[in-house]
Amino acid sequence: MRPFFTLLFSLLCLIGISAQTAKDITVPMTATLNTGPTSITLTWPNPGGANLLVLRRTKGQAGNSWAQVINLTNSNLTSITDNGVANGQIYEYVIQRTINNFNAFGYAHVAVNANPVNTRGKILIFVDSTSAAGAAVELEQLYNDMRGDGWWPIPFVIGQSATVQSVKNQIIAAYNTDPTNTKSLLLIGSVPVPYSGNAAWDGHVPDHEGAWPCDSYYGDINGIWTDATVDNSVPNRAANKNVPGDGKFDQNFNPSAIELQVGRVDFRRIDAAAFGEPNQLGLLKRYLQKNHKWRSGEYTVESKALIDDNFGYFGGEAFAANGYRMAYPLVGEANIVETDFFVNSNPQSYLVGFGCGGGNYNGAGGVGSSANFATDTVNIVFTNLFGSYFGDWDFETNPFMVSALASRGGILTCSWAGRPHHFNHAMASGETVGYVMWETMNAQFNNGFYGSFGESGAHVSLLGDPTLRANVVKPAKDLVLTAPTCKTVVLNWTASADAVTGYHVYRALSPNGSYTRLTTSPITATSYTDNNPPLDTLYYQVRAIKNVTNPGGGTYANNATGVLGQIIFTGAGGPTVTATGGSLNCSVNNLVLMATATPGPVSTWNWSGPNNYSSALQNPTVTAPGVYTVTATDAAGCNSTASATVVGDYSAPTITVSVSNSINCTFSSAIISVSPTGLSSCIITGPNGFFVQDFSAVATQAGTYSITAISSTNGCIGNSAAVVSLDVTPPGSAASNN
Repeated sequence: MRPFFTLLFSLLCLIGISAQTAKDITVPMTATLNTGPTSITLTWPNPGGANLLVLRRTKGQAGNSWAQVINLTNSNLTSITDNGVANGQIYEYVIQRTINNFNAFGYAHVAVNANPVNTRGKILIFVDSTSAAGAAVELEQLYNDMRGDGWWPIPFVIGQSATVQSVKNQIIAAYNTDPTNTKSLLLIGSVPVPYSGNAAWDGHVPDHEGAWPCDSYYGDINGIWTDATVDNSVPNRAANKNVPGDGKFDQNFNPSAIELQVGRVDFRRIDAAAFGEPNQLGLLKRYLQKNHKWRSGEYTVESKALIDDNFGYFGGEAFAANGYRMAYPLVGEANIVETDFFVNSNPQSYLVGFGCGGGNYNGAGGVGSSANFATDTVNIVFTNLFGSYFGDWDFETNPFMVSALASRGGILTCSWAGRPHHFNHAMASGETVGYVMWETMNAQFNNGFYGSFGESGAHVSLLGDPTLRANVVKPAKDLVLTAPTCKTVVLNWTASADAVTGYHVYRALSPNGSYTRLTTSPITATSYTDNNPPLDTLYYQVRAIKNVTNPGGGTYANNATGVLGQIIFTGAGGPTVTATGGSLNCSVNNLVLMATATPGPVSTWNWSGPNNYSSALQNPTVTAPGVYTVTATDAAGCNSTASATVVGDYSAPTITVSVSNSINCTFSSAIISVSPTGLSSCIITGPNGFFVQDFSAVATQAGTYSITAISSTNGCIGNSAAVVSLDVTPPGSAASNN
């Protein structure tokens, strides 16, 4: 807190008073919410006669936006009530307590009945091609877990030829497409490790002075990193050597504010067989499986913290203060256990843990070794370690902190906390471990975070998934989606095993999101009807909601990982309609159209057809041929249609007529014959009133006879004619001109 607080190492050199333990430079501050009016009461221990400075900022404000709450001298005050707070907000507090010129610090991150977080942003996930193929099932489970917690995962698969710069270029390009929403970065598998600097963060000069692993380079979008000035080939480890143009950067400290939260899960340096797996891919799968078990509430721990301090006060650096300050807001001072890291973490379990001691690449004195992680089960979720050498976590053989992630136990994250000190208190109000590491990386820009050696150093890193959170709610299960009507999608699920407040329902048009919350407040039922959803492939999730209160975190609505489902919604679901037409002809001039609907009942029928025909009857009568369409609408407003065709047959029959002979000297009459095929009746008329109603007639006079016949198939009338000729010319006669 640069304008308000002196730097840690300056104050430690002040007169007279010397703290004896790391805990002595911490203040276990707690927060209590009050109603009527809404307020926050902060409480802390005070031996008496202390100078007290308390500052506050609202979450999201810049690091120079801290406002003074109190500034007292020689005070015995042990609590204050802050009335200037509002429901739904989150406030961050820092206290400096000074007694006899000795400063101690405490932090709280207090949610005032904060609402659930609907969307956390996009996370870029870089996975090497071998891991992407071999752990595809586990990675998809990870992506679903992230989606269920409000993240939009964007995977990138990189090949063996990927370089630090090629990965960085992809990160910058992806970030620049959506800088507002791109928040985090996870590196999985053999993603190239950046190195930077010329520092011995653990104090070992010259053998460990040089470039250290630097994942913050990937999280810095616009900082200027150079590879031109550092020229150090002295370090024992080749990776630490740093000379111009070697691809390792010059910067000891992050050159600008880090934009992205960064975490890494990478087991390439681990002897998999020693850790009980056939290869590094097996270690990755094991990590992803325990990651899922944590998120789903299958893996649970006690709300306690473990501290294994083998350095003590250490001239005022008090490395284990990191463990205390992380624990106070999450579990409270009474739930901190000072014990052995390995011996007392199974069957005992802890939410957070800190271990420190004189170190090497594979262990910390008084804490344990990589070999312990290979064989032991350590039931701690969020772990910080500190000691010499192993902060350089990319060591070639079983590096200590990577071994923590590779272990059979429940460790999900690990960081080198002590140089600098870390600021993890926001996890108590629901933030991710990536968020608090991002705050720590950017501590140089925050007046409220007291200074320590290595502040905003390029070596500050998070091993593990940055999207993990401390408080877990057991999720709902077995989401089933149906579309019973044309206008509704119904969700049914199995309740959470926790005593939850209720459930929020979300919908998106892609599996990643963005998800829109459909429920205004949590619903207590285990079903929900989405009215009038869009016609599309729809993606739903149901998140159980539970109010969580932490000693230094206030109260916030915490969401479980959402249970996911999808459905193709076509708007179908109305009655199934069938329609039957028929034929019109000369004898049938109307017919009844027949319509049925299953299931019923149907509220309205609507027929349309040729010549602007319409009818609201279920079975109307029509008189014209054509295609008729019926729409049936049920009580829910759902409808479906069917068509019926009415054929019109008005064709005249074909009449086949024959005349037996002419009337001549041999025949005095002729027979007119009409083929009866296709005819139902026939009338033959002719000269001098000739009339016969039959298919044959005897004609005694020459002339033209008319035939009128009726079709036996359609009742239509047809006409034809027959000519009876007269031939009485004598044989051999000829016409004469005389």
